[in-house]
Amino acid sequence: MSLLRTLQRQPRIISLFAYDLENCKPAGSIVQFLKSDTSNQFDLELCTRFPTLDQLLYMYKFKEPLSREILNNQIKNLNEILKLKSFDSIFGSTLEHCVKIGVWNPKHALWVDWEKAKLGSSVKSIKQSLNQ
Repeated sequence: MSLLRTLQRQPRIISLFAYDLENCKPAGSIVQFLKSDTSNQFDLELCTRFPTLDQLLYMYKFKEPLSREILNNQIKNLNEILKLKSFDSIFGSTLEHCVKIGVWNPKHALWVDWEKAKLGSSVKSIKQSLNQ
């Protein structure tokens, strides 16, 4: 997929899961950094809904050493959530609802580079990822 995008000169997609862009400093910083990049290597997708089960399972399998730790810090009871059925109401619900029920950490954001199978929660981590 990466080669195909490169040949077509299409940017890859980076998703940013964030509850409140205005009050979450890490989310705002990530957006500012990504918008300031003029290389057109990627498109930013802002997500205000909880990931689907398929998305979570895919993220959980990332080989980066800190991926699971970052996911566990962002999503409380992650291991129990991964055992739920794909049609459970948590999947696809608003992050606002997830914050209210204590599943989503509102103090952080989660960026995901689906194509490179990387994720993080800070500007530093996304800078490192994009420079590799």
